[in-house]
Amino acid sequence: MAPLTGLPIRHRPESRECIARDPCGQGTPKIGGKRALGPATGLGKGRQKIAAASAPRGPRDRRGGSRRACSAAEARRRLRVSTRPEASMLVIAGHIRLDPAKRETAIAASRDLMRDTRREAGCISYTLSADVEDEGLFHIFEEWESPEALGAHFKAPHMARFQAAAAGFGVKEMKIQRYEVASVGPVRP
Repeated sequence: MAPLTGLPIRHRPESRECIARDPCGQGTPKIGGKRALGPATGLGKGRQKIAAASAPRGPRDRRGGSRRACSAAEARRRLRVSTRPEASMLVIAGHIRLDPAKRETAIAASRDLMRDTRREAGCISYTLSADVEDEGLFHIFEEWESPEALGAHFKAPHMARFQAAAAGFGVKEMKIQRYEVASVGPVRP
C-alpha cells in the first residue's frame, strides 16, 4: 500500500474495498479492513467522533461488515483525492458558447455524455453544465486520473455521438484548458 499522506483517501479499485471517507455509505471508513479515523482520514480528533457517528450505515452482516458493495466507478465518482503521493490528476476546465436557441438540445446531449463518461475507468468527475444566467454558455469541468484515461475518453463511442450532435449546437466559442494538479486540499483549512 502507498504511504499515507494525511489527505483524505479514496477507494482503491484494485481491492474493490472502500478505504476512507466511506464513499459507498457502508459505515466507518476502512483501510485494508481496519477502521480509518485519525491521520489517514485527515480529520482532527474532535471531528473523528462526528464523522464516525454521522457516517451513513448500510445493512450489516454478523461480523459487523457491510453486505453492500460498491463499484470502483461509484467510489471514484464520490471521492476526488488520490492515495498515491506521486500521482497527479488532470483537470479539464473551460466554457463553450453556443446558440441560445439550441440550449435544451445541448442539455439533453450533455446528460447522456455525462452519464456515460462518469462510468469510464479513470474518470474522477465530469460535469458539463448550462450557465444559469447566460442562455448560450456552458461550463465544463472534468477530473481524470491519468492522460491515458483522458485519451480513452476521446475515443469512446459516446464522445463521438456527442461531438456529432454538437455540430448542430451553433458553437460560437470554445475555450477549454488542461491542467495537471500535483496536490488537492480543502479551500479553507
